[in-house]
Amino acid sequence: MEFLWEKARSVFLSDLHLGWRLSKPDVALEFLSRCTPQDVYLVGDTFEGLHQPLNLQSPAAARIMHVLNDMCHRGTRVTILAGNHDHHLAGMTLDSRFRTGSHAIHTTQDGKRFLVTHGDIFDFVDSGTHSRVRQLGSWIYPRLVHFGDALIQWGMIRKVRKEHWCTYWKLKSRRARRHIEAFERAMVAFAHQYDCEGVICGHIHRPACKQLDQRWYLNCGDWVEHRSCILETQDGQLQLVEDLAIPLTTCEAA
Repeated sequence: MEFLWEKARSVFLSDLHLGWRLSKPDVALEFLSRCTPQDVYLVGDTFEGLHQPLNLQSPAAARIMHVLNDMCHRGTRVTILAGNHDHHLAGMTLDSRFRTGSHAIHTTQDGKRFLVTHGDIFDFVDSGTHSRVRQLGSWIYPRLVHFGDALIQWGMIRKVRKEHWCTYWKLKSRRARRHIEAFERAMVAFAHQYDCEGVICGHIHRPACKQLDQRWYLNCGDWVEHRSCILETQDGQLQLVEDLAIPLTTCEAA
């Protein structure tokens, strides 16, 4: 199925981590500037404020705010949700035209309700993952991404299928797979609490579009490893797209 993402009804992006040297702001900004959706959601960790001070005056932050302002002028509703890397946004005053918060409810063209949230609430309810382990993982992850990119650039390894080197080896870990599965089911349970058909989230840098327990689990992925997002077509279908214009999965919001 050919999908023209420029004509999407809604666009959901997560984990841009703007301000972090491993992010890809140029590609993300080009993507947004070519979209004219009714709604755009930045689903947390848009800015990097965990490994360094949150700076909304940085060139990357200023550029995306300019693009979002232009989208508002064209009639797009912009929602910016806080994540664990930019949780300070919850207490900041942004442009009054932007909707902000920790979560939102999105209604598709065919009337289905979806919970939109970053997903870091899972870190507070998952008693099986100690906070120090999460902190260690947060410290190791960017170094693994950088190391893998360097090895690819030097020609010592190559990308494995469509996965980034870091993601490929992360999924080799049984513990990591169990963590991802627990996260997915927890997010679907949260959607059930809000009486929604499913959830649209981010946080774990693992794009997905599937059904769990008769509800939809959609993960926007990220713009560090995957450059992926969730799009809604004009007739209400939700679609996972990676590398800007390569549809991986299409699912009806039913």
